[in-house]
Amino acid sequence: MRILIPVLENRGKESRVSPHFGRTPYFALYDSETDQLEIIENKSEHFGGFGRPAENMLKYKPDVVFALGMGPRAVNLLRSNNIRIETGDYETVKEIIENKDRLRELEEACKESGHE
Repeated sequence: MRILIPVLENRGKESRVSPHFGRTPYFALYDSETDQLEIIENKSEHFGGFGRPAENMLKYKPDVVFALGMGPRAVNLLRSNNIRIETGDYETVKEIIENKDRLRELEEACKESGHE
């Protein structure tokens, strides 16, 4: 299973989860089959690049995206590509990996602005 996680820093498994999916500076991509972790810089239009974060992340083929919050466009795009969106009360990549079987579905998108 490939889990994509928005993170605030490039500190491997110690990276802290970002509260804003679209405006996160990095994404952590964890593959549970190989136990490999890759940190990916967010190069979306929010950071001077191109495309929206959810669109850009599709190329990494995650099975699950972990998010504390996410806007309706990103939720709809990911779900339409059969990608599960899950959440939980975890602060680091390590905690998410250790509790990957306890994650729960993100039930609804954020309504306030600031979430992609």
